[in-house]
Amino acid sequence: MSLLIISFDLIENLNQNGWPVKPGDLGENLTVKNINYSSIKPNQKYQIGNTKIEITFKCDPCQKLRFLPYVGNSKINQFIKFLIDIRGWYAKVIETGIIHENDSFELINK
Repeated sequence: MSLLIISFDLIENLNQNGWPVKPGDLGENLTVKNINYSSIKPNQKYQIGNTKIEITFKCDPCQKLRFLPYVGNSKINQFIKFLIDIRGWYAKVIETGIIHENDSFELINK
């Protein structure tokens, strides 16, 4: 569980459904553009800059999300239900390196 990854299309989907989420709001370490969230699967390996990662498992929504100003205690259950299966993916680092903003996120195996 070295990294939590979310694709930008997921953030756009949340925004379109009334949740004004911004990159970083859900605790992710990386927000990735130009990849569809539904195409990410366990055991896939990606290269980002000169870093290689392997997708491990989906992240479950947690109660800590209630601290987002647009969620609060009154909407936390609704927000958690909305995030089931779309909170993000955990990944382990299999080759360390440096990741820079705008580095490509490339699948290196299927």
